[in-house]
Amino acid sequence: GSWHSAVLLFFVLGIIYVLVRSGLRAVRHTNALQILTRLSQNHSGYGDIDRDVVVLDSQAPAAFSAGIFLPRCYVTTGLMEQVSETELGIILDHERAHIRHKDTQKKLLFSLFASLYSKPVARGLNRLFSLASEQRADAQVCTSYVNFDIAQTVVKVARLQRCFAGNLHPAMVSHFAEDDIDLRIRALVFPERSQL
Repeated sequence: GSWHSAVLLFFVLGIIYVLVRSGLRAVRHTNALQILTRLSQNHSGYGDIDRDVVVLDSQAPAAFSAGIFLPRCYVTTGLMEQVSETELGIILDHERAHIRHKDTQKKLLFSLFASLYSKPVARGLNRLFSLASEQRADAQVCTSYVNFDIAQTVVKVARLQRCFAGNLHPAMVSHFAEDDIDLRIRALVFPERSQL
């Protein structure tokens, strides 16, 4: 009897705690993105940048997609100044693929369920999910660009980002060059082997 009720109550309270904590994190994340968007630059000086891209005035080289209700692509001036037009096209197409696949929302939901496991298990599950969404976005970009060019762009951006650390919550953001670079490069350069 009563110990079953106690265990069930403890489990329900734990789930409520995880949901409330994740909800508060999502609200803080959404507020931070609204502030970033308000502080963003006018894109008129950046040629082919569409309205779905938020240009952030920062020397930190970064590109990511984020947002829960209205996800958008974000790119910094620090990255735009250090990549070619083709590389920027690859980066933005990759981020748009995340938005088309609703990866920012899926990543948040997945991390919510993963948080029911121990921290090491949750971290591993989130890492695998993130890698899968990055590889799917890379595969989408392969329909418009050469695999080798995409791989080179991923490596270049990863090198540029090595000195900078972001402060947005990883469960709510899909960064261009942050997750398992070596596995992504292998899948791009040797696609037939990655299917095995």
